[in-house]
Amino acid sequence: MKALSFNLTLSQSCALLASIFLVIIPIATIGRYFNNAEISKILIHLLVNLFALVLFLKSPKIKMHNEIKQLKFSVFRLTILSVLCLMPLLAFVSGSIQGSNLVDIAIFSEQYRQGAYSGSGIYTAWATQVLPLIVFVILITNGFNKSLLIPIFVILFASAILGLRVYLWRLFIGLLLISVGNLNVKRIFYGIIFILLFFSYKLLLNPQSELAFHDLFIEQLTRPDLHAIVKYEPFSDNLIGVLEYFPFLRKLYGHEISAFKNFYIPSIPNLSVLMPFVSLYSGVALPGHVLIYNSLFVLAIIPNFFILLLIYNLIVFIRNSRNIFLKFFCAYLFIVISLAFLEDVNALYKLEEEIIFIFASYIAFVLISRRTSYNSKDVADGGVKFF
Repeated sequence: MKALSFNLTLSQSCALLASIFLVIIPIATIGRYFNNAEISKILIHLLVNLFALVLFLKSPKIKMHNEIKQLKFSVFRLTILSVLCLMPLLAFVSGSIQGSNLVDIAIFSEQYRQGAYSGSGIYTAWATQVLPLIVFVILITNGFNKSLLIPIFVILFASAILGLRVYLWRLFIGLLLISVGNLNVKRIFYGIIFILLFFSYKLLLNPQSELAFHDLFIEQLTRPDLHAIVKYEPFSDNLIGVLEYFPFLRKLYGHEISAFKNFYIPSIPNLSVLMPFVSLYSGVALPGHVLIYNSLFVLAIIPNFFILLLIYNLIVFIRNSRNIFLKFFCAYLFIVISLAFLEDVNALYKLEEEIIFIFASYIAFVLISRRTSYNSKDVADGGVKFF
């Protein structure tokens, strides 16, 4: 008997990924509240997102090449690189944890989440930024194979020990995009196991046993609290005022990188009532699709559609391009834009600081690559370009 499976196109896979954040989570959020005003504002926002997804699926798109050119790299060098990325992280963690039991590790993770270790990026960025970008490019271009198990383990360990699931975004998106195109029972089973393990560790860091199961699941699934950050009043924001805080533009107005949320979050009505636990505005997750909706109301369908199209085209460029640097550049833009649009705009505001990771990841990949990155037929046809 043939195993249960089904295939999706790349555009359908992207739409399914986006629908988790744009449709499924808003639907689940509606079930948490019984106030008509709360339900109506979430419902309108959901419909705007749904229409943008439908437009995206129906629109013409750039076609992928029939044969994706496989990247060739040394598995041994990739393993050594993974260990080298792990070593500074282990040195930092071992020097920061006060004890050796699980509670001490959880305390360290929570302190790191709250920003108690500023300036630690020199130790952690190799395992949380550089290595994940390399793995993402390999996943999108080559698909999954056993050579990625050690670097994936390093990324999972880094995310768990530091208590921040945002570091898993590259891995999560990459695995999801290559998996949903050919789902089967085995992949679904492994996915469920991974989610359960991840949720259990998050509960250790932030136990919320007093919540009902439905509320608990939503709290662990996503950071944004839609019922608090989606505004009810149509066209309630001044989008021009928001744009002056964007990366690079902010310098013209003299704004700090962290200034945007300090400007925007206090403008949300009844925030202190809806999110009484908030102590720092920078900790409030604000997805780009919510920001656009609050500014443009139903007209948000248009920019949301174009952003989805941009996200899809970046994936196509990653898979089609023979230029290694262009692959990494498009991969980084994809990660930043998708994370900012679906999870938290904070990813966009860190663009100026973190763009160096494109070059670091690219150089690291060149070091583990074989110069004959494609087979002889492909090399004769132009081959790979490293820059």
